[in-house]
Amino acid sequence: MKQIIKPDGENQVIENDITIFLAGTIDDGNSINWQTETVDKIKCNNCTIFNPRNDNWNPKASIDDVIKQIDWEQDYLLRSDIILFNFLSKSLSPITLLELGQVLSHSGIEIFVCCPISYFRFTNVRHMCRRSNIPFFERFDDMIESLNERLEDL
Repeated sequence: MKQIIKPDGENQVIENDITIFLAGTIDDGNSINWQTETVDKIKCNNCTIFNPRNDNWNPKASIDDVIKQIDWEQDYLLRSDIILFNFLSKSLSPITLLELGQVLSHSGIEIFVCCPISYFRFTNVRHMCRRSNIPFFERFDDMIESLNERLEDL
Protein backbone atom coordinates (compact mmCIF):
# COMPACT_ATOMS: atom_id res chain seq x y z
CA MET A 1 0.00 0.00 0.00
CA LYS A 2 1.22 3.50 -0.86
CA GLN A 3 2.33 5.38 2.25
CA ILE A 4 2.59 9.15 2.68
CA ILE A 5 4.90 10.67 5.28
CA LYS A 6 4.60 14.39 5.98
CA PRO A 7 6.34 16.66 8.48
CA ASP A 8 3.09 17.26 10.35
CA GLY A 9 2.05 13.60 10.27
CA GLU A 10 2.15 11.13 13.14
CA ASN A 11 3.50 8.05 11.37
CA GLN A 12 7.14 8.60 10.44
CA VAL A 13 8.04 4.89 10.14
CA ILE A 14 8.90 3.86 6.58
CA GLU A 15 6.85 0.81 5.64
CA ASN A 16 7.80 0.24 1.98
CA ASP A 17 10.86 -0.65 -0.08
CA ILE A 18 10.86 2.32 -2.48
CA THR A 19 11.00 5.90 -1.18
CA ILE A 20 10.15 9.00 -3.21
CA PHE A 21 10.66 12.62 -2.11
CA LEU A 22 8.51 15.38 -3.62
CA ALA A 23 10.85 18.36 -3.91
CA GLY A 24 9.60 21.54 -5.49
CA THR A 25 7.75 24.79 -5.18
CA ILE A 26 5.72 25.29 -2.01
CA ASP A 27 6.11 29.03 -1.37
CA ASP A 28 5.09 28.92 2.29
CA GLY A 29 1.96 27.02 1.25
CA ASN A 30 0.89 29.69 -1.25
CA SER A 31 1.57 27.71 -4.42
CA ILE A 32 -0.80 25.19 -5.92
CA ASN A 33 -0.75 21.89 -4.07
CA TRP A 34 0.90 19.88 -6.85
CA GLN A 35 2.07 17.33 -4.27
CA THR A 36 -1.42 15.88 -3.72
CA GLU A 37 -1.91 15.48 -7.48
CA THR A 38 1.48 13.80 -7.72
CA VAL A 39 0.69 11.28 -4.98
CA ASP A 40 -2.46 10.33 -6.86
CA LYS A 41 -0.60 9.93 -10.17
CA ILE A 42 2.28 7.80 -8.87
CA LYS A 43 1.53 4.17 -9.75
CA CYS A 44 3.35 2.30 -7.03
CA ASN A 45 1.76 0.27 -4.27
CA ASN A 46 4.99 -0.45 -2.39
CA CYS A 47 6.22 3.15 -2.23
CA THR A 48 6.63 5.52 0.66
CA ILE A 49 6.25 9.11 -0.50
CA PHE A 50 7.84 11.90 1.49
CA ASN A 51 5.72 15.02 1.05
CA PRO A 52 7.34 18.09 2.65
CA ARG A 53 4.22 20.23 2.32
CA ASN A 54 3.16 20.94 5.90
CA ASP A 55 -0.60 21.47 5.99
CA ASN A 56 -0.28 23.28 9.33
CA TRP A 57 2.55 25.59 8.22
CA ASN A 58 2.53 29.12 9.54
CA PRO A 59 4.45 31.56 7.26
CA LYS A 60 5.32 33.48 10.44
CA ALA A 61 6.74 30.39 12.12
CA SER A 62 9.40 30.69 14.79
CA ILE A 63 13.03 30.01 13.98
CA ASP A 64 12.74 26.71 15.87
CA ASP A 65 9.79 25.64 13.70
CA VAL A 66 11.64 26.63 10.52
CA ILE A 67 14.68 24.62 11.59
CA LYS A 68 12.48 21.65 12.44
CA GLN A 69 10.99 21.79 8.91
CA ILE A 70 14.44 22.13 7.32
CA ASP A 71 15.76 19.18 9.30
CA TRP A 72 12.76 17.03 8.34
CA GLU A 73 13.24 17.86 4.67
CA GLN A 74 16.98 17.19 4.78
CA ASP A 75 16.58 13.90 6.65
CA TYR A 76 14.03 12.51 4.19
CA LEU A 77 15.51 14.07 1.04
CA LEU A 78 18.84 12.35 1.57
CA ARG A 79 17.36 8.96 2.46
CA SER A 80 15.17 8.81 -0.65
CA ASP A 81 15.64 6.39 -3.51
CA ILE A 82 13.96 8.78 -5.96
CA ILE A 83 13.51 12.55 -5.86
CA LEU A 84 11.03 14.43 -8.03
CA PHE A 85 11.78 18.12 -8.52
CA ASN A 86 8.92 20.30 -9.72
CA PHE A 87 9.65 23.95 -10.47
CA LEU A 88 6.58 26.14 -10.96
CA SER A 89 6.95 29.02 -13.38
CA LYS A 90 5.43 31.72 -11.16
CA SER A 91 7.87 31.12 -8.32
CA LEU A 92 11.54 31.74 -7.72
CA SER A 93 11.72 28.44 -5.79
CA PRO A 94 15.05 29.19 -4.07
CA ILE A 95 14.86 26.18 -1.75
CA THR A 96 14.14 23.89 -4.70
CA LEU A 97 17.21 25.23 -6.53
CA LEU A 98 19.28 24.74 -3.39
CA GLU A 99 18.09 21.16 -2.93
CA LEU A 100 18.65 20.27 -6.59
CA GLY A 101 22.22 21.55 -6.39
CA GLN A 102 22.71 19.61 -3.18
CA VAL A 103 21.70 16.21 -4.60
CA LEU A 104 23.16 16.41 -8.12
CA SER A 105 26.34 14.70 -7.00
CA HIS A 106 24.73 12.09 -4.73
CA SER A 107 25.09 8.70 -6.31
CA GLY A 108 22.38 6.17 -5.63
CA ILE A 109 19.53 8.68 -5.74
CA GLU A 110 17.46 8.75 -8.94
CA ILE A 111 16.34 12.25 -9.84
CA PHE A 112 13.57 13.46 -12.14
CA VAL A 113 13.20 17.18 -12.86
CA CYS A 114 10.28 19.13 -14.28
CA CYS A 115 10.94 22.76 -15.14
CA PRO A 116 8.75 24.72 -17.57
CA ILE A 117 10.45 26.93 -20.11
CA SER A 118 8.77 29.93 -18.44
CA TYR A 119 10.70 29.36 -15.18
CA PHE A 120 13.15 32.23 -14.69
CA ARG A 121 16.19 29.93 -14.40
CA PHE A 122 15.05 27.34 -16.93
CA THR A 123 18.36 27.33 -18.82
CA ASN A 124 20.37 26.86 -15.61
CA VAL A 125 18.22 23.97 -14.41
CA ARG A 126 18.12 22.25 -17.81
CA HIS A 127 21.87 22.61 -18.31
CA MET A 128 22.76 21.22 -14.88
CA CYS A 129 20.46 18.26 -15.49
CA ARG A 130 22.08 17.61 -18.87
CA ARG A 131 25.57 17.79 -17.35
CA SER A 132 24.55 15.29 -14.70
CA ASN A 133 22.50 13.00 -17.00
CA ILE A 134 19.34 13.70 -15.00
CA PRO A 135 15.99 13.13 -16.74
CA PHE A 136 14.60 16.59 -17.50
CA PHE A 137 11.04 17.44 -18.50
CA GLU A 138 9.26 20.65 -19.42
CA ARG A 139 5.85 19.09 -18.77
CA PHE A 140 4.79 17.67 -15.42
CA ASP A 141 2.77 14.79 -16.90
CA ASP A 142 5.77 13.70 -18.97
CA MET A 143 7.88 13.48 -15.81
CA ILE A 144 5.21 11.44 -14.01
CA GLU A 145 4.88 9.11 -17.00
CA SER A 146 8.65 8.54 -17.02
CA LEU A 147 8.66 7.96 -13.26
CA ASN A 148 5.87 5.40 -13.53
CA GLU A 149 7.72 3.58 -16.29
CA ARG A 150 10.80 3.46 -14.07
CA LEU A 151 8.79 2.19 -11.11
CA GLU A 152 7.57 -0.73 -13.23
CA ASP A 153 11.22 -1.86 -13.46
CA LEU A 154 11.81 -1.78 -9.70
